Amino acid sequence: MRSLRLGVVDSGVPEAQSRADEIESLIERGTKKLERRYKELFNSVRDGLFQIDLKGNFIIFNPAFTEILGLDTKELLEGGIQVLQDRIPNKEITAVLAEVMDTGELRDKLVLFRRPDGSERWIVASLGTFRDKIGRARGYEGIIRDATERVTYEKRLEALHRHAHELVFVSSLQEIADTTLKITGGVLGFPRGDFSIIEDGMVRPISIKGINIDNNKDLPVDGLGVTVRAFRTREPQLVRDTRKDRDYLPAYINGETTSLSELVVPVIIDGEVEAVINLESEEVDAFTPQDIRLLDTFADHVASAISRLKKMKKLRESEAKFRTLLEESMDAVTVIVGTRIVYANRQMAELHGLKDPSNFIGREAMEFVAPEDRDMIRERALSRQRGEDIDRRYEFRILRHDGSTLDVETFVSLIEYEGQPASLSFVRSMAERKRMEKELREHTERLEYLVEKRTSELQEAERMAAIGELAAMVGHDLRNPLTGIIGATYFLKKKYASTNDLDADKMLDIIERNVEYSNKIVNDLLDYSKKIQPELFRMNLRGIVGDALESIEIPENIVIDQTKLGRMEAEVDPQMMKRVLINMLTNAVDTMPSGGRIRIECREEGAKKTMLISDTGKGIPENVLELIWTPLFTTKAKGMGFGLSICKKLVECQGGSISVESTEGKGTTFTISLPR
Repeated sequence: MRSLRLGVVDSGVPEAQSRADEIESLIERGTKKLERRYKELFNSVRDGLFQIDLKGNFIIFNPAFTEILGLDTKELLEGGIQVLQDRIPNKEITAVLAEVMDTGELRDKLVLFRRPDGSERWIVASLGTFRDKIGRARGYEGIIRDATERVTYEKRLEALHRHAHELVFVSSLQEIADTTLKITGGVLGFPRGDFSIIEDGMVRPISIKGINIDNNKDLPVDGLGVTVRAFRTREPQLVRDTRKDRDYLPAYINGETTSLSELVVPVIIDGEVEAVINLESEEVDAFTPQDIRLLDTFADHVASAISRLKKMKKLRESEAKFRTLLEESMDAVTVIVGTRIVYANRQMAELHGLKDPSNFIGREAMEFVAPEDRDMIRERALSRQRGEDIDRRYEFRILRHDGSTLDVETFVSLIEYEGQPASLSFVRSMAERKRMEKELREHTERLEYLVEKRTSELQEAERMAAIGELAAMVGHDLRNPLTGIIGATYFLKKKYASTNDLDADKMLDIIERNVEYSNKIVNDLLDYSKKIQPELFRMNLRGIVGDALESIEIPENIVIDQTKLGRMEAEVDPQMMKRVLINMLTNAVDTMPSGGRIRIECREEGAKKTMLISDTGKGIPENVLELIWTPLFTTKAKGMGFGLSICKKLVECQGGSISVESTEGKGTTFTISLPR
C-alpha cells in the first residue's frame, strides 16, 4: 500500500516540518498494522475466501480455501478455476455456470466436490463480481463453506426417519427394543448398547447388543449409573470419557475391553420417562452433538411406538367400542423451520398425492393445510414459539394435490435443525378411524334394532303364554258342563224318541249341534295351550282330504274341485292334517254364503310338497291379512279366533309351513308346504 502524504504549509519553521514528519510516520505505522490485521483475519477465517480474474485465474485465496478443497497452492495457481470444475460432477458444474452466466452471481449453491485424496465434500458456494474504481468488472470473488457435516446429518436424519417406519409394525415392547438397537446400529453406526424400561423402581434392560452388563443389569432409580441419571434428569447424557464419570458402571465389549464413551437418551411419554436408549463405544469421545440430536429425535419415534402399543392394548380390552380408536401409525414426517418445510419423507408425499417429497422443500407449510384450519395451525405454532404448554397432538385437514381435503392427526415435537428451532411433525390419516366410527354407529343402530325386535318378541311370547294359560283354564272348566249337557241331551232323546214330538226333536238337535261346536272350541283351546307331539306316517293326502270332506257339511251351491288333487304321499300326522283341512274347508265355506268353488290341489316343488286350498269367496282385506294367524283374532260373529292359529301350529309341528294369498272380491288361497 502506498504511503499517504499530507500537504503541510512550509512556515520556514523547523518545528513544523518535524511535526509533519512525525504525523506521516504514525500514519504509515497504522496502515501497516491494519494490513497485518486484515491478513491475519483473512488467513484465520474458517470459510474459504478467493478471488479470480475474468479468465479464471486465481488472484488470491486463504488457507481455509485450500484446506476445504484438499488442493495445494501451486495446483490452484497453475490450473485456475478449471481445477475445481474438473472435480465437480458435470451436471452440477453445468448448473453452476448457467447460474453465474445468467445472473452474474451464485448464492448458497450446494455442490459435491471430489478431493484429490478420494474423499468427498459437500460445499456451499457463493460468488459475486468485483469491480475497479470506475465500475469495470475485474473478476469474481466468493466464499465456500464445508457443508459435509450438515448434509451428512440430513441424510442420517432422513435415513433415521425412514428406518423408524419399522417401529410402526412392531407388536410388542420387546420388538420395539430390538428394532431400536438395530436402527441405532445400522443408521447411526453405533452397534453396541442396550434398551431399558422403567419397571418397579428399576432401570431394567430388555434388549442388549454388543456389550456385557451382567454385573449391573437391573439398576435402582435412586442409585448409580448413567442410564439412571438420564431417567432422573429426563435429559440426554453424553459421557465423553467413562473413566472420568463417577456414575458410570462398566460395560464390557468382547468380554474384556471396557467401554470408554457413552450416550444415553430418555424416552419420554406424557412427561414421564418410560425407557432409556443407551449406546456404548470403545473409543473416547465417540459421540458428537449431531449424534445426540439424532438419537433424541429417534427417541420421539420410540415414544410414539410405545404410545401406540398402549392404545392398542386399551382398544383390545374395550373390544368393538374402542376398536374405532385404532389408528394408522404416524409414518408421514416433515421438518419445518420457521414457516417453511425443509424436509419431507415419501409417506408425506403419498399422503398429499404427490410423487416426489422434493415438492415440499422450501415451500410454506400453510400451502398444504386446508384454508379453514390455517388460523388454528398458526395460533398453535405461535403458542409453541412463546413456550406455552399446549397439546402436541391435535387434528386438522390437509389440502391434497388434487384439491381435496383429508382429515389427519399430528404429533409435533420441537427439535434443533442446523442450529435453529424446528418442528418435527408426524402425521397420519384418520380415514380408517372415521370408517370404523361409522361402522360402530351402524353396528350400534343394528344392536338397538335387534334389542327392540327381541323385546317385541318377548312381549309377544309373554302374551301368547298368557293366552295359553287362559285357554287351558277355560277349556278344562267348560269341558265338564259340556259333558253334562251331552249326557242330558242323549237321555232326553231316548226318553222322547217314541212320542214323535217333532218340535222336541228339533230343539234337541239344535242343542246337540251347538254342544259339538262348543266342544270344538274347547278342543281348540286345549290344543293351543299344550305342546303337540305329532305321530308321523307316510300317508296318501287324497285319503285325508276325503276324510275331511266327509266330516263337514258342504252346501249344495258350493262345488268341490279335486281334479288336480292327484295322488301324493307325505310324512304327516293324519289326525292333525285332517283337522287342519276341516278348519280350512270350513272357513272357505263360510266365506261363500251365496255359493262358489273350492279347489284342492297337490304339487311337488323341488324339495317340498305343497297342498293348495282355494276359494272364490269375498277375500281377506289387506289390513287383516297379517293378523289372521293371531290367537283370539276373528272377523266372524261367533267363534274364539283359534282356528287358523291352531292350523299354523299343527302344520309347523310336522316340519311344514302355511301361507296365504288373498284378493278382495276374488278369493283366497292357503298353501300348506310339507318337507319331502
